[in-house]
Amino acid sequence: MKNYFSISEAAKAVGMTSETLRHYDRIGLVKPSLKDEWTNYRYYTREDIVRLNTVGALRRMDLPLKKIKKCSNMTIWKR
Repeated sequence: MKNYFSISEAAKAVGMTSETLRHYDRIGLVKPSLKDEWTNYRYYTREDIVRLNTVGALRRMDLPLKKIKKCSNMTIWKR
């Protein structure tokens, strides 16, 4: 079983674009578990994909990213 997924694999798994995942990383909403120091490539775990799916579900309920980020600061979202 695979431990890490590239940004394109993770984006495809959750039905988002790679740019959306980059945006979520920039704003600190969902950070990838691993970021290569040389290439800056982002790698996501299954746990990250669960978080991304949660964010997607909340967005479909029209929750703004600021509110989702506030919820994500709760301990249940922490690694």
